[in-house]
Amino acid sequence: MPADADEARRVAEQILSAPEYQEPAQSWWQKALQKVDEFISRIFGTLSGSGGGGSSIIGWIILVLAVAAAVTVVVLAVRSIRRSKRVKVEEDDEAKPRRHRREPRLDWQAEAEKLEAEGRWRDGLRARYRALVGELSRQQVVDPAVSRTTGEHRREVGQAVPEAAPEFGDAAELFDRAWYGNRPTGPEEAERFRDLARKVEEQAR
Repeated sequence: MPADADEARRVAEQILSAPEYQEPAQSWWQKALQKVDEFISRIFGTLSGSGGGGSSIIGWIILVLAVAAAVTVVVLAVRSIRRSKRVKVEEDDEAKPRRHRREPRLDWQAEAEKLEAEGRWRDGLRARYRALVGELSRQQVVDPAVSRTTGEHRREVGQAVPEAAPEFGDAAELFDRAWYGNRPTGPEEAERFRDLARKVEEQAR
């Protein structure tokens, strides 16, 4: 039995009202450009249809102003898009895990010598460990991320430069004892660390 015409129309309207059949919403700048385009089209229609000199001049003035407004809208739209992208990049950087952030550049070797000259041997040993890790990161042996642990550094050195693993393990142990174990630290520990670090760097090269 054939479907009723009203029922068929109702079903068709219901299907076409689904979200997938709707036109996507325009952004504010797309709407603004559309309005400017329509306005300019009307101005061109007025100019082409006007024969008087006065009305033509006024029309051209309005056209120039309309073009200037269109350019302004485009510039504002581009700036808005760029600003949105910049904010998105900044938010993505903030959302990155801390381990992927790089440590600020610092001459840790010079810092270690300065601290040792002040008698701050524990801090000096920490600076020497940072200097060693910095050199190994330049050799692409370890990840230079700030939050890496000595255990992770040991594994990376063992995988990349197995022959340097024993010396690096001893150097990391000296650092752990001084910094985390709060063991007494002085010139002997500093000298021992320098010797181990030199051997590790030579093997890494």
